[in-house]
Amino acid sequence: MIAHNFEKIVQTGLSHLQTNSLASAEKSFREALRLNKRHPHLLHLLGVTCWRQGNRLEGLKFFRSAIKYDSKIGMFHRDLGLALVESGKTGEAISVLKKALSLSPNEVETRRKLATSLAQLGRIDEAVAEFKTITQDEPGSAANHANLGEMHSRLGQIESAISCFKKAIALDPNYAFAWLNLGNVELYLGRKEEAIESFDRAIELKPDLALAYVNRGTALGQYQSDDPKIKSMEDLQASFATNDHDRKLYSFALSKVYEDLSDYDKSFHFLETGNRIRKEELKYSLDDDIQLINSIKECFDNDRPLTDNSFGAPRDLMPIFIVGMLRSGTSLVEQILAAHSTVFGAGEVEAMTNIASDLLPKIFVKKGKASKPIFNKEDITRVHNDYLAALHNFEFTEQIVTDKMPYNFLWIGLILAAFPEAKIVHLNRDPRATCWSIYKHYFANKQVGYAYDLDELATYYRLYQELMSFWRKKFPGRIHELNYEALTVEPKAESKKLLSYCGLDWEDRCLDFHKDKRAVRTLSALQVRREIYQGSSDEWRKFEAHLTPLLQGLSYD
Repeated sequence: MIAHNFEKIVQTGLSHLQTNSLASAEKSFREALRLNKRHPHLLHLLGVTCWRQGNRLEGLKFFRSAIKYDSKIGMFHRDLGLALVESGKTGEAISVLKKALSLSPNEVETRRKLATSLAQLGRIDEAVAEFKTITQDEPGSAANHANLGEMHSRLGQIESAISCFKKAIALDPNYAFAWLNLGNVELYLGRKEEAIESFDRAIELKPDLALAYVNRGTALGQYQSDDPKIKSMEDLQASFATNDHDRKLYSFALSKVYEDLSDYDKSFHFLETGNRIRKEELKYSLDDDIQLINSIKECFDNDRPLTDNSFGAPRDLMPIFIVGMLRSGTSLVEQILAAHSTVFGAGEVEAMTNIASDLLPKIFVKKGKASKPIFNKEDITRVHNDYLAALHNFEFTEQIVTDKMPYNFLWIGLILAAFPEAKIVHLNRDPRATCWSIYKHYFANKQVGYAYDLDELATYYRLYQELMSFWRKKFPGRIHELNYEALTVEPKAESKKLLSYCGLDWEDRCLDFHKDKRAVRTLSALQVRREIYQGSSDEWRKFEAHLTPLLQGLSYD
């Protein structure tokens, strides 16, 4: 009789769930739960019902309980994994989604979520493998080929990326996002006219595709007052129908328009609007970065041994890490080095940040434990091996590789432990020029949360300076300091010093880097196609009247 009542109550709940009567469904399922607290399918249904009502904690609890009582149902793992992704718990979601696929390997949507999650964590090589499987399962989907193309692009495999985007366009010529992505890689290669054509095609197909306007502005270099896209952007930016995400992008794009047209007050107005929206969107806390940088310094302090034993890694290849603040000239320096016949330029490699992030629990150490090593030999070996594995996803034959991820300045201690032979090149530029260039650009990377407020930007810059001062004292003679302004004034002399530090013979081609056809996946993609020029570090002066909080924060009052 109890079993009969249980089944009847569950069936009633299912009927309510199918008609989206969620409160009634939950009531029925909870009534059934009193009759059987360990029924895995009931627990899963409760998880679904709670999740749909926005009760995430309860939803996750019931999903986990369902798996506890039956761990062999792929659907249980899938829904838990999807819920974890939506909750921002991407790392945990990946292992759960992998388990779901091991039980139900033909679930394409599960694999798509897994691939996307891997990409979000910077595990691009794994994401490529998943997206390849998806394109094999659904070869007629333009979106699948476009997603795979984006992963190839992030690995620096630009020709493969172009092939994927063109395949997507062949399948669906009206797929605006494929045209946008094709324009992006053309921009990375310095193909300015082709990029503009692709962005214009994307806008023609989807007139409110905000990112296409932003990237088109980068490709143009200089707006003219009669450009018809200006009026389109202004209308879209002001429209009540435009969401905040797109309004932010239009604002950044219009800021560039009016800077090009020398209307600096109007330019700053749009820039301030875009930055305000982006700051609200990210909900960034400067305290998190303060805590991180202070913990890194404590972790690597002189009275705290790094490892149990010195680590001598085999020299599979020699990495050169080009570090500094964003917009400090790292792309330019990589172009100089990558023009050398023995050097491969890998661009901004995400691997070290991802590896270090996995070690963050050890970095957030407590005081009073200086007698114990923070990292053991296994940790450092893992940093070494995982980073090399990530580099080998790139296509190169050289034995010297540059990594210009600016944020690697955070991990110099780990880098020199895992790669004693590594070279560290630190770019420094006039703080006003650096911070202004950061503030005026939109970054898709959520790590740049400090960039959208002038006070926070100045505070973060000081934190960065303090950490670099710490590393210099910790590793005297190991970091090559290169000043951007000095490089633009004396390019040959400074480049010779740079190559000498890296153990490289001089080659004249290093100053002809602007002729190199290699892809550059940064905001500087077109700038590095030019010969070294002076004057960019004074551009902030056009906006000086608006920059008082920044200048005061940098002690330029």
